[in-house]
Amino acid sequence: MRELDAKGANFSNASLESSEFVGANLRIFVGANLGSAKKNCSFWGASLVATELHDVDLRNASLEGACLVSAQLLDVDLANANLEGTSRERAHLKNIKTTN
Repeated sequence: MRELDAKGANFSNASLESSEFVGANLRIFVGANLGSAKKNCSFWGASLVATELHDVDLRNASLEGACLVSAQLLDVDLANANLEGTSRERAHLKNIKTTN
């Protein structure tokens, strides 16, 4: 996926296991629900610049090298997520869960 506008999208019944969004431009994930589909998703190197992620479950996801500059992450579950090398300048983080 190169570009995705997923405002209010529901991925809870989708199978995104081991899916890759490598280098993708994910613009809006407001209220997106990844449900059980979150497992092992890879957002490696994805551009999430100014992206809104509200109430999103990204447990065990790989965000390695992702660009989160000016992103808004509100009520996001990042437990066991790989955040190595992410760029988070000016990112707004609120109510982030990072442990199980």
